[in-house]
Amino acid sequence: MPVHPLLASRFSPLRFDPEWTITDNDVDLLLEAARWAPSAGNSQPWAYSDFADYDLGQSVAHLTLQAHASSADDLRAAPWSGGL
Repeated sequence: MPVHPLLASRFSPLRFDPEWTITDNDVDLLLEAARWAPSAGNSQPWAYSDFADYDLGQSVAHLTLQAHASSADDLRAAPWSGGL
């Protein structure tokens, strides 16, 4: 079976250029592609955020991870969970 040309010609970088910046249009295209990505049962269990300020993005990522860890701890502690 032939492979689709876009899949056959994809590029997997080994290193990223820290000086390279992405355009607003490229960000919009990536977010639109992600929005159309399939999910099981069309549940779409994701949320996307884009930050031009790296430090702000890192802060939000840290807080998000803390919130998820706290939620996981709460679920494990729930009497009905069996300790998950």
